[in-house]
Amino acid sequence: MDREIKFAWGRLLGETLRVQKRVDPSMVQASDATIYGLLNGFETVVDAQLSVNEPITESDLNNMARILEPYHQNPDTLRGYYTIEPEVDAANITRLKAMMILTYFKSEGRFEEVIRRMNTEHSPGECREFEIRQEEV
Repeated sequence: MDREIKFAWGRLLGETLRVQKRVDPSMVQASDATIYGLLNGFETVVDAQLSVNEPITESDLNNMARILEPYHQNPDTLRGYYTIEPEVDAANITRLKAMMILTYFKSEGRFEEVIRRMNTEHSPGECREFEIRQEEV
């Protein structure tokens, strides 16, 4: 991201958070230091607040949907996340991205039965439930 654009976005986010905090402090989880850093262009603060660890591409979404579709058609063949992990890895989708995509699909009402079946001992602990946490929306 271009530096000027990055700092403009940081300032915009800082202003938004500042106004929200004045209206209702419980609405904002950012500290005063974070808001100050955004407003004044502290690069580490701006980077931390604007970072997207792993952007999800349309290709990632399509690949994950393609991987899940056979299990959607026949859910009994899915034992858990470990069943799909080789295909997910082959599609160059990290576990973090997969978790984000599964959470997104669940929030859209897609592949619900498949995602529900991830909640087994055949899935790592972090890949069992895919609920959007309150602080994420």
